[in-house]
Order: sequence, then C-alpha cells, then structure tokens
Amino acid sequence: MLTNCAASTLLVDCGQTCTFTIAATLGWTDGTDLDLYGREDALSAVYWDNKTQPGVGGTLKLNKDAHPSCSETPLPPEIISGNYTFDKPVLRKFRFWYNRYSSCPTVDAYTGTETTEIRVTNTGGYSICVNGEDIAPGDYYVSSTIYHLSSSGTQNGYSGGTLIEITCASCP
Repeated sequence: MLTNCAASTLLVDCGQTCTFTIAATLGWTDGTDLDLYGREDALSAVYWDNKTQPGVGGTLKLNKDAHPSCSETPLPPEIISGNYTFDKPVLRKFRFWYNRYSSCPTVDAYTGTETTEIRVTNTGGYSICVNGEDIAPGDYYVSSTIYHLSSSGTQNGYSGGTLIEITCASCP
C-alpha cells in the first residue's frame, strides 16, 4: 500500500469529489511505428486498434496512431489521456507501455530516440496520492519512465507496464 502520503492530507468532507487528469506521452524521432498502450485496472487496453476505453470515473483515449504501418504521417507523439472524477474514496491503477510494430522495415535498424512522460494533474480541491506522493490541488506528478517491451507486434493483452497508483482521499 502507499506509505508516503500523510493521512491528515487525505481527510476530506465526504461531499467533495476527487478529480484528476492522467496523460501518457510517447514521442520519437524517426519513421518507425512505435505503439503506446494504456490500461485502467483490469479493463481493456487503449492502443492503435482500441482508441477509447470507458473506465471507472473517466475514459482513456489515444489521440492518434503515429506512423501506422510505417507511413510518414501522422507524426508523433502518441498520447493516451483521460479526465477522472470520483465521488467517494478510491484507489485506481493505471499501466502504460510501448513497443515497435512488427512489420516495419526499420525495426532492426531503429535509429530514433524516444521521449516518454506520464503526468497526473490534480484538478480537485484537496490532495491526492500518486505513487506514494502527496499531490496538492493544481499540482502534478510526473514520471519520465514508460516501460518498453522488447518484442514487437500487438501487445494489448500485456498485464505489466509502468504502474501509476492514484488514491483519492479517504473519509475519516
């Protein structure tokens, strides 16, 4: 369980709601077809073939499939994002990962540079806990790590990835 969040910052009026946005961004510098994946808890993954997945309190969406089948456009980045609202205390788990698509001729000669970011922004009125850190209203949590699978091809059934745990405040 998350241990670095001070309990006093998580005590709120039960009439308040917990709101946050989450966005995972994958950028790269060549024409390779990289694919970003995201999942809320045990729901279906969001990726190039499933661009929207309703979840609990919000919906994850992929902005676009960049360089699909190694075409020149659309260009990166790929972004999976969602806005979430909860009326009661809750723990949500999100996972993000990416890989190379198998049919690209550049897979064995990849020369690009990837940039990754996961950002959780607290849009609510009280602190939330993200991966053990208190995030005040209007503030954000950032991770520059998104797990990369070395295998290529569709990985929508993968159950691992970079884990982001978000705990909304608990009623006393």
